[in-house]
Amino acid sequence: MTLLNTSLIRKLTFFLAAAMLSLPAIAVDFDQNQRLANQGDASAQYNLGVMYYKGEGVKKNNVKAAEWFQKSAKQGNAKAKFNLEAMYTNGESVPRDYAKARQWIEKAAIQGDSEAQYNLGLMYYRGDSVRQDYLEARKWFEKAANQGDVSAQFNLGWIYGNGEGVLQDDAKAIEWYQKAANQGDATAQHNLGLMYENGLSQNNATPKDIFGMAIPTIKEDFATTKNLAERGNASAQNNLGIMYEKGERVPQDYVKARQWYEKAANQGYAEAQHNLGVMYEKSIGVRQDYNKAFDLYQKAANQGLAVSQSNLGLMYNSGNVVRQDYNRASDLFQKAANQGHAVGQNNLGVMYEHGTGVRQDYAMAAKWYEKSANQGYAEAQFNLGAIYQKGIGVPQDYNKAFDLYQKSANQGFTPSLNSLGIMYERGIGVRLDYNRASDLFQKAANQGHLKAQNNLGLMYANGTGVRQDYTKAKEWFSKSCNGGEQEGCNNYRVINQR
Repeated sequence: MTLLNTSLIRKLTFFLAAAMLSLPAIAVDFDQNQRLANQGDASAQYNLGVMYYKGEGVKKNNVKAAEWFQKSAKQGNAKAKFNLEAMYTNGESVPRDYAKARQWIEKAAIQGDSEAQYNLGLMYYRGDSVRQDYLEARKWFEKAANQGDVSAQFNLGWIYGNGEGVLQDDAKAIEWYQKAANQGDATAQHNLGLMYENGLSQNNATPKDIFGMAIPTIKEDFATTKNLAERGNASAQNNLGIMYEKGERVPQDYVKARQWYEKAANQGYAEAQHNLGVMYEKSIGVRQDYNKAFDLYQKAANQGLAVSQSNLGLMYNSGNVVRQDYNRASDLFQKAANQGHAVGQNNLGVMYEHGTGVRQDYAMAAKWYEKSANQGYAEAQFNLGAIYQKGIGVPQDYNKAFDLYQKSANQGFTPSLNSLGIMYERGIGVRLDYNRASDLFQKAANQGHLKAQNNLGLMYANGTGVRQDYTKAKEWFSKSCNGGEQEGCNNYRVINQR
């Protein structure tokens, strides 16, 4: 079962309102801001939110920060709306609520805040909590770009260069890259140089795919993230760790990734605790240490992070580091599943199917497999397909089983390739087709699937779907047997006596 890293978490950015910048000192600032905020001054309410969030002039308190941002936002302060969106997106001291996050970012964007316009464009571009819509993305990027936002200008260059939601237009791509390059954006300068190197200009630009090697897709603002991280923003520190770990916008550097994850994790940031745990479990840039991984997953899971709850459940299920405890594992999978985590849902289904940590219940297994499968999780699609093929917990339905195996196989999940091969070999839910069966067994066998290797050996031994070849049959039986598949050993012994 796959352990998952979290994706980049949207970051908060803070700017004291212009009217308040001349206040003499933080301590005075806080008293004066509090007095003005209590009198209903929106800028002071916003500034008070910043101070509580950053712990400047007052003890850090994200709950109070959210309260003051809320008051300021209701009076129309765009920066407060922007920060509320980030807090709802990240679940920082407020329940994670993507619908509310979108409402606040839209209000700030409509009000003309360029950062909000850029981030709203990014949401539509990536389909984050909204339906992916390149036209909407372009609209909001253009609004931000026209206010001088360099990242929005870069993204417009990319969109026009690749024809995403617009007609491909190299002239406009050059125009927007040039604007970003004029502001010192190194990636825009690189892309612009590549376009000129390929003989394109605004006058002779023609549709041509020159966007390939070493050119990123949509641009994250590394400089802003680094600046916020160095100022102690935990979300930015986590994001910077992800950038270094994945080599996104910077050369890949596991040491720096670990350092930034540690800084955020030490502030109690759950996503960073999880990401650092993955590094220790998988030995990514550090010596493998299951105990450290367990401790970090535990901290993040205690804060309700679903992916950490799932990973922790796997550790209890396998008895890795801790005493094997199926009840604890199933509890953790349940918590992750209740939050919609696809891996947790699948794992909970496995527990119900086999009666480990919970009472065996095939109907409940099917329920959780289906929830996970509907999110596109290949292993759950396979497990649900097997349930339908056997008719346990659900009415037997070979057509559904076939469709689910097919979806899973399309993602490269080898057990599904083998199961599809069996269905074609036996004509279960599909027209009997030995050639198709042997092709599927071959694909799965090449990826090391032991049962598929045995099945492919049988095809060669019997000459079904392939030309009869005892040498190849023996070869595949041997591979299956050496991997620990008893049927492969039995068949190897039989064919070896010929």
